[in-house]
Amino acid sequence: MDPGLDAEFAAFVDGRFTALQRFGYLLTGEWHLAEDLVQTSLTKVWFHRKTLRSPNALESYTRTVMIP
Repeated sequence: MDPGLDAEFAAFVDGRFTALQRFGYLLTGEWHLAEDLVQTSLTKVWFHRKTLRSPNALESYTRTVMIP
């Protein structure tokens, strides 16, 4: 585990969760489904965070994962 990557990911989640949840709401039409979608997507992104070329790509990659 890389503490720097973990801290960076935690900061990303803290800062962008609400925006991702709103995006999830647009996709699902329900708040509880949007929250589930965000949490599932963030789990997938966490496992692939080391392969991203740029730390700035976290949000765009997460949004891509969220789209069915």
